[in-house]
Amino acid sequence: MLKERIPLGIMCPMAEEIAALLGDTTEVERRELAGREVLQGKLYGRPVSMIESGIGKVASAMPATKLLDSLKCRAIVMSGVAGGVDPALAIGDLVVAQRLVQHDYGRVQAEGFTPFQPGIPPFGPGRPDYGFDLPKELVARIHEALDGYQLPALPPELFGGEAPRRTPVIKVGTIVSGDQFINDENVRRRE
Repeated sequence: MLKERIPLGIMCPMAEEIAALLGDTTEVERRELAGREVLQGKLYGRPVSMIESGIGKVASAMPATKLLDSLKCRAIVMSGVAGGVDPALAIGDLVVAQRLVQHDYGRVQAEGFTPFQPGIPPFGPGRPDYGFDLPKELVARIHEALDGYQLPALPPELFGGEAPRRTPVIKVGTIVSGDQFINDENVRRRE
């Protein structure tokens, strides 16, 4: 199949996240692309091009463009660590996007924060449609690919030597992105 020869682009915000993938990557070749190191090889037998993007949306824009334009990657996977605002989530859980929201794009005023959808000028009233839904066909393909897949149990070292309370789960839902790290309960609960 042709798509088996076209690399999948993998972007990780931090070097440690790429290092975690390298243990399962073979035939690794290093090259420079626009001042960034790109690692090309095979991850579980599939061709990949991995790049450290840096943290944030702006930092991710250039490496994503280069992976698609210069290396002709068929798609990009953003792989990394994130926090969660859903109290039902636990360490190790995997959230697959069904909807994408940028939480820190909008207008700040005395009354609070009014979100806007990226790509729409931030003038006038806020809009309730400030996120992007993935195509239903893509979400269905993701469900099909993950059907019956179980995440492995986490090592006890992550929990101070005690066994984890449960095995990580896969959920399909909303992924919220932004350039602000949120460590405030009031902001976390903001809708």
